[in-house]
Amino acid sequence: MANLRLPPDLLLLVMKQVDYGEKFSAAQNSLRNAILVNREWAEAGTYILWNCPPVTALAAVSPDRRQHYANKISEMFFEGEDDSKHHATFKDLSFPRLKIVHIPRLKLKKHEQLYLTQYMQAQLTEFHFWGGGVCENALMTLASNCPDLEDLNLECPIDDSSQDQLLEFFISQNSIEVIYFGYGRAGLVTLVLLAGLASLESLEKLDISSLAEDHAIHMGLGMSPHPFSNLQNLHMRVESKSVARLVSAAPSLSILFLIIEDSDYDALASLKPLSNLVHLELTFLDDIYLSPQGFRALETLKGLEVLLLDSRRALLEAMWMDDGIFARHSHDILSSEFVRLPCDSQRRFLLSMSKLSEPHAC
Repeated sequence: MANLRLPPDLLLLVMKQVDYGEKFSAAQNSLRNAILVNREWAEAGTYILWNCPPVTALAAVSPDRRQHYANKISEMFFEGEDDSKHHATFKDLSFPRLKIVHIPRLKLKKHEQLYLTQYMQAQLTEFHFWGGGVCENALMTLASNCPDLEDLNLECPIDDSSQDQLLEFFISQNSIEVIYFGYGRAGLVTLVLLAGLASLESLEKLDISSLAEDHAIHMGLGMSPHPFSNLQNLHMRVESKSVARLVSAAPSLSILFLIIEDSDYDALASLKPLSNLVHLELTFLDDIYLSPQGFRALETLKGLEVLLLDSRRALLEAMWMDDGIFARHSHDILSSEFVRLPCDSQRRFLLSMSKLSEPHAC
């Protein structure tokens, strides 16, 4: 019994169970104790301990041993200013196993240089950056070093790439599935950016917080022969005129969140081609007028499970609709799991339907 040895794969599974089965501090103590058992346990325990260590743990290692432990790290989550100061500490390290890195908003000192390219290596699949500084040649480094990048989150621009370089970056991407561009790109949602995004055949989810003007959408989509060919999930802030353009470009959407700037065009009526839509949330910054055409478009969305229509300043208007019309035509809409309309007068319509359909939240 004293010579019993667990196979390495099984021993690693045991260590993973210790890591996931306890609270963080307790798991860390258990793994440190396991390392003391013998050499095999030390190797497995160290592997798990350094899979996703606190940033401060790597910074505390002596410089001559730091690379040894950096080789084991697969996930890094920087937290606040105390962690962000270590980007310069790690600038000469290599992270060959790193798959995920999250970098919150930085607060750099005057003339302080930002070092991030050390994290952009071959195994990287997720890169999240919330801004506060720029890193020279960051996008081109991502393009050349990270062939398996799947998830890119940039709250703010990460470098000073030109429009041509931005387009070159997107052309180089073959595996990226999720992209988020935050409010830090205000005024930077150009036709070149949208053309690059639209050309990504692997892209499944796109979230752009800043306003995308109709001209940029129209011209950008026109630069791609098959825009958004695999897009399933879209979050954008647009003008009402752009809704029809986006729907035409991405008819396979199943999830759609839009903030709509105006009411010049009937956004709801534009949704009819989205036969696969399951989740729809529209927030209007102007008046909402539910036209007969818009209402009929909602009726055609047979798979719709979640519907939210909201307004920042006005109520839902549908003066042509009475209880009878609502009762005759809205049963399909009310089959959704969650319906929310921003008008108290609509509650009586929903209540009048309570005998015809399942209960819903309002």
